[in-house]
Amino acid sequence: MPNTHLIIGSGGSVGTHLRTLLADAGDRVCNTHYHPRSSGQDRVGVSWTPFDLMSPQRDLPPLLQQLDQTSLKSLILFSHPSLDQEKKHPPLDQTLSLLPALEGVRALFDSCIPLLKEGLILTIMPSLSSLKARGYLKARIYFGGLRGLLEEYSRGMDHQSPRLLTLELIHIPGDPTPHIPSSILERMGRHTLEGNLPDSLSLARWILPLLQTPQTWLHGETLRLPGGPFF
Repeated sequence: MPNTHLIIGSGGSVGTHLRTLLADAGDRVCNTHYHPRSSGQDRVGVSWTPFDLMSPQRDLPPLLQQLDQTSLKSLILFSHPSLDQEKKHPPLDQTLSLLPALEGVRALFDSCIPLLKEGLILTIMPSLSSLKARGYLKARIYFGGLRGLLEEYSRGMDHQSPRLLTLELIHIPGDPTPHIPSSILERMGRHTLEGNLPDSLSLARWILPLLQTPQTWLHGETLRLPGGPFF
């Protein structure tokens, strides 16, 4: 029976390559989308369903119906609320506006952990601490809460539970990065092993074996490797 991988928010460049690599390996890929999709884009072994972290009560039941719940191998979380750079601090009643998405993450994890057994939960997030720009207060609050949530889950899992791993990206190639000056991107690239930032396909190929063979020693870790594709 082929493995099933659930990718939350795979519309970006890395996620697009990753679902292709998984499907080419003979696995089944269930993707979610936030924006409407055009029909006729599906391929064998790849399915799509709408999902919004802010609306788990509405979107989670039909998502779970799309899964082959006996073969779920991994849950990959790309999706996060929109990251807007504030020119000034938002009003106090808006600073916590992204936190409801954390309840969406919790509901997603609680539903999938019993199905994953010894599989992998992979969370991919940006490194906001590395941005050379002001703003992103709401995003920093959200990702701070997400880090606490991931730590809570990693400590509560036993040896028969899925592994939990976080990848922290400074830059996702191919995506707009108006908040990172080109001079900083060039400097980052020069400090990698290859002498430049990796392309999206290389990142997807780097992630692929982590999903196919989860490593027990990486459980609970955050990878930001200086000199590798992640910082």
